[in-house]
Amino acid sequence: MTHSADGERLTIQDVAKIAGVSASTVSRVLNGSPLVREATRKQVEEAVRRLRYAPHPVARGLRLRSGHLLGLIVSDLSFPFFGEVMKGIHAAAAARGYGVLLANSDARPDRELELLEEMRRRGCDASLLITGDYRPEHAVFVRRSRVPVVLASAHVADAEVPCVGVDNAGAAFEMMRHLLELGHRRIGIIRGSLADPVTSGERLKGCRLALQGADLAWDETLVEEGDFSIRGGREAMERLLKRGAPPSALFAFSDEMALGALQALHRAGLRVPEDVALAGFDDLALAEGVEPPLTTIAQPRFQMGWVSAELAMDLAEGRPVGMVKRVLPHRLVVRRSSQRALAQGKPPAGRRAAAAGYPDG
Repeated sequence: MTHSADGERLTIQDVAKIAGVSASTVSRVLNGSPLVREATRKQVEEAVRRLRYAPHPVARGLRLRSGHLLGLIVSDLSFPFFGEVMKGIHAAAAARGYGVLLANSDARPDRELELLEEMRRRGCDASLLITGDYRPEHAVFVRRSRVPVVLASAHVADAEVPCVGVDNAGAAFEMMRHLLELGHRRIGIIRGSLADPVTSGERLKGCRLALQGADLAWDETLVEEGDFSIRGGREAMERLLKRGAPPSALFAFSDEMALGALQALHRAGLRVPEDVALAGFDDLALAEGVEPPLTTIAQPRFQMGWVSAELAMDLAEGRPVGMVKRVLPHRLVVRRSSQRALAQGKPPAGRRAAAAGYPDG
């Protein structure tokens, strides 16, 4: 516990008075709550610094710690999904006095492993990895690392690998079930690389389970690969359309690929959702802003970053953490892109497809 210049013991009420907030708000900031507005957090941080206040019995929270540093490797800094995860990591790190050393891997898994080792050499207490292309070699590195490494935005099967993410298989199952309940039976899928067993592999697993539950066979001709970009989704949809009649619904494994698919469908003269229902994954800002608004799976991206950083710092400090795998809740967000065309009295997709130059059936 710190003291004032006249020897009086400083309390949380003193900090609250200087910051112009309630004592409960100061407590939330000191405990790293993500529910505090950024402007309020900064007011409290400044008051803590001015008073040199440290909560008793452990001086943690906002008191800056000399040399405490997190390494953060991101596969693509331009990818919209990663931005909110990074904000959560930075907010959690700042709340506990950690700095963050950032590096971009240019979507190269081999480079990510090199950067993780570089972070260790630079003295990082722990590192976090955000990538859309998790490989088995990532898990091998994490298990052997001499400093803690947390896979942010991933839910891997290995119980020894610290990771934070959603249940990808469960989320994909829920989306497929939504489309099946709308009456769709020919559902196209735009996945990512099969070299990634976490994102693409688990989501494909959920899709297969949903189709099995509906007594529908898996049709590989309805599946295409993209790279989680708008361009990748557009090109994958174009390849699907060249195979004949379009599916009555399409599930893309990212919102950006769904947007690319939407472009390809429009260019082919097909309407969404009247001819092809469309769904994505992530619930980026563009999902609500596109026309029609996109049905998708929402991931708690800021919370994902916050929890990942908290786990990394706790491991670095030797705190008890319990399970090192953290599964966060996802949410199905239904918007107009998946509404059932037949329920509105629109012509079936087959007739529209024939009119657009595709064979019926």
